[in-house]
Amino acid sequence: MRLLFHRKMLSYTLLVFIAFSLLLLLNTCSKSGPPERKGNMERKVLSAPDGKRVSAYSEETSNIAYGAAQRQVFDFYPASSSGIHPLVIMIHGGYFYTGGKDEWRKDVYGFVHLLTKSGIHVVILNYRYAKEGVSIQACMDDGVELVQFLRYHHQRFSLNVDAIGLFGASSGAGVAQYIACHDDFADSNFFDHRAKSSRVNFAVLLGAQTTYNPLSWEAIGEKCSTSPVVVQQDAELSSQFSRMYARSDYTSPEALSIADSISATHLLTVDDPPLHYFYLGDASAKSTPPYSFDDYPNYDILLHHPSFVDYLLEVNPIARHSVDVHSLMNDFKGNEDSFWLKIFTTIKDGFSR
Repeated sequence: MRLLFHRKMLSYTLLVFIAFSLLLLLNTCSKSGPPERKGNMERKVLSAPDGKRVSAYSEETSNIAYGAAQRQVFDFYPASSSGIHPLVIMIHGGYFYTGGKDEWRKDVYGFVHLLTKSGIHVVILNYRYAKEGVSIQACMDDGVELVQFLRYHHQRFSLNVDAIGLFGASSGAGVAQYIACHDDFADSNFFDHRAKSSRVNFAVLLGAQTTYNPLSWEAIGEKCSTSPVVVQQDAELSSQFSRMYARSDYTSPEALSIADSISATHLLTVDDPPLHYFYLGDASAKSTPPYSFDDYPNYDILLHHPSFVDYLLEVNPIARHSVDVHSLMNDFKGNEDSFWLKIFTTIKDGFSR
């Protein structure tokens, strides 16, 4: 197993010791799994930013409300040691209209445990779904609001407000990408969390789409499909975009304006934090039509292809200075430990810069 570590490590012997120790911890946590929850958890509303400090994970640290909507809740996993610590916000995938923190928690519990044992707080959130008339913009807005909310309540959660990173998968990577690339949302006209900065130190992005413009997807599709991808002629993709933009005509000027306003291709500027893109699979792999959830591997290749980063590099030259594309793994099964250790190392290094 090959691990890519930065030159900051002191010696090869220390590298081997650290890697071996992390593997043991990760394997142990993965086997034990997360504790089961009983029944439906009620939303918990924080009354003030200077309330009782959180020191350990419990039912009281789950389903904490950061907004008024039912899905605007998060779980907080504090670092195992006392004191002020950095924070990683983990954002689940699910095509912007499915999935959630509880489902993803089961998949990443060992990784969460690894982070908290290493002195990093972890938050896993839910965000509003883009469906039933709610557009994809709501998903993005929820991610921003959570960052500001946590900074506002930093004392309660013992957070280092200058050390906040993001880790998102698929649509969650899109939310993280938006937060990282957008200008600061801090508004001094408010005296609540909206006055706080939304800026972060880095974003680790797994299977991200760098643009949500359906016309741009057709150009990208030429590189990752065995046949031309015409979104308006593909029932699956057409349905996805109609739902995301809450309108049947998702190529209208209004819809395309929303698409560009949430895409890294248009948002990324020189002052943005590092973006670390991870993709699973073979860069040369191509999907074959028809694209549908019934034929998931082909659909997954199309949606999570590294050609999205290639497109970003083509249309936004600034990306060449702030984007880091990590090695692809052709076979994830059997290499899970190596993959998670790469993610872990990237996060740790993100806080040391």
